[in-house]
Amino acid sequence: MFVLIDGVRYRHITPDTEESLEKAIKSNHQHIFGPDSFYFDVKRKIRSSSGIASIPDSYVVFFDPNPKWCIVEVELASHSIYNHLIPQLTKFNRGIDDSATRKKLLDMFYTKIKDDKVLKAKLKQKIRSGEIYKFVSDLISGDPLIIIAIDERTDELEEALKDIRGNVRVLEFKTFCREGVSDQINAYVFNAIVRPKREKSETVTTKQLPTGRITKPSRQDFIKKKPKSFTFRGETVDVTNWQNILINICETFVNDSLGFFGVDMGIFSKTVQYIKERLGKSYASIRPSD
Repeated sequence: MFVLIDGVRYRHITPDTEESLEKAIKSNHQHIFGPDSFYFDVKRKIRSSSGIASIPDSYVVFFDPNPKWCIVEVELASHSIYNHLIPQLTKFNRGIDDSATRKKLLDMFYTKIKDDKVLKAKLKQKIRSGEIYKFVSDLISGDPLIIIAIDERTDELEEALKDIRGNVRVLEFKTFCREGVSDQINAYVFNAIVRPKREKSETVTTKQLPTGRITKPSRQDFIKKKPKSFTFRGETVDVTNWQNILINICETFVNDSLGFFGVDMGIFSKTVQYIKERLGKSYASIRPSD
């Protein structure tokens, strides 16, 4: 499989290890989870009430637009889904059901944020509050999103997911390597967990008319503005009598409809006659040209 970017070919490659895939995801987490996401590269053990333990690859806090937290498990499609991934996800679900485990996760998140001045400042700005502990406590009290980050979404994975409870999403993260260069330059293809917001369109200053409505100038517009000349069909004449100009337009509309408009407008001859009479002139009935 190849990806073509501006005429440059990138060849699909399979990550050698889960660690290399995890590193790529960490480097691009703001593109995956949104620019306001916070990635915690912490191997913190999750233990169930019976003592069964498991260790997720990482944790992420993001906003979509409400704050959420997720557990990330990185896996290679070449590994056995049923022998490794499914048992791991089952342990995750059992572990987060334990209140003591949630308290440890709360303390872990709060400590990491408190000890990182940049992270702390960004989060305070995002939540518009200095009560970080309360924010994290409310966040952890909700159920997490479980992210399966994998290099290829397989039929075996789709089948296995039917047996896993909870809010589980698959992040298929494909890696492509640029051809023809000595240094490895990678490109990545994935569906973001949080889609980027579309930029607001620029303000349109042109006044838009409502659909289905036709506006016409008021009589005052004609009284206040008196043009000196008028151009119609390439000919410019002095404006001395608006009635004569309108009558000429009416005659053209009917008599020369085929040449000027491309269709026969003779069916409107009665309407044209009525307009002429209202203009104060008396004309014989006009017939469309042959």
